[in-house]
Amino acid sequence: MLEGMNGMIDFKQNLTGAEVEKRIKKLIDLEKNLPKQIFSNPSKYNFYFEEPEAIYMDTKEFIHMIKQIVEITQDEKAYISEILKEDKFLQKSKTIFNLKEVIDFTQEEGSIVENLDFENITETTIFLYCYMYFPSEQLFLFVNEYSDTALLAIDKKLDIDIPWYDVETFLTVENLGMKDRLYRKFRKRLVNNYKKHE
Repeated sequence: MLEGMNGMIDFKQNLTGAEVEKRIKKLIDLEKNLPKQIFSNPSKYNFYFEEPEAIYMDTKEFIHMIKQIVEITQDEKAYISEILKEDKFLQKSKTIFNLKEVIDFTQEEGSIVENLDFENITETTIFLYCYMYFPSEQLFLFVNEYSDTALLAIDKKLDIDIPWYDVETFLTVENLGMKDRLYRKFRKRLVNNYKKHE
């Protein structure tokens, strides 16, 4: 970790796509996807869920929520990397990152919303399938529109209320367009992996 003069992590630095990828790989297991537990240290976080539409349809509310959190965590930037799978013949597929956007949270909320280009983020994948990395690692966002799920992990030390749902509430509110049997299985595993543990 790069450290500033006073031994604190320097959140002001600009990270390259490769650096962001390296840090994400320490935070989560890239080979896992929902409903599995993707975090290397899940006990550090509380998990909140929403539909991906809450991000790109209600961008204003989304940015407002994140900006309130980053004021506490002191994150000035967030890095959005789309997730691409590369299938190799007779080998396991490989996850590739493509750094698409860097959000500057020192700007006014209106400017952030205006500058956030979701068409750019989804031009390769069509669906929103990405990670949003914050250097403080006190929050982390995984959006998987293929399973109609956005997952926000927030450090338990942060005492903050957010309008997203815990896993149980999310699953009663959202019906994730899957076949019933598959949905029941997905739902059960998602709850087991992401319900609150005190």
